[in-house]
Amino acid sequence: MHVSMERSQADSARFVEQDLQFHQTLFRISGNRVCNMMFTVVHQSVRKLMALTATLVDPEHTLALHRRIITAIRKGAPEEARQRIIEHLEDATGLLARTAAKQTEIRLLSGLEQIGWGRRGRRFACQIAFQK
Repeated sequence: MHVSMERSQADSARFVEQDLQFHQTLFRISGNRVCNMMFTVVHQSVRKLMALTATLVDPEHTLALHRRIITAIRKGAPEEARQRIIEHLEDATGLLARTAAKQTEIRLLSGLEQIGWGRRGRRFACQIAFQK
């Protein structure tokens, strides 16, 4: 399955489908029925998030994270696999958070330009951002 994902790097829609299958397989082999059922319920939302994150990083970035998970599973190291999965989820969360922040910044600057603030609005937005 992971080989299929590697082969589909040039086709983003296929890559996302393979990524989704990878995660679905992890839930299934975990033996955790609750997680497996939960994944089934949030399947479409997860697909949308994966499609978004696939546009933010090179496919190799995702593949490298998956390889680390697979390696831990093959070694029979469940705690290491768990940690690698957590790292992968934290990475995706960070990508989504940065994207949301960037979209907020774009909307803010666009709004400031619409009310005639132009460059002054950009300086103001930068001052606000650096005060955090």
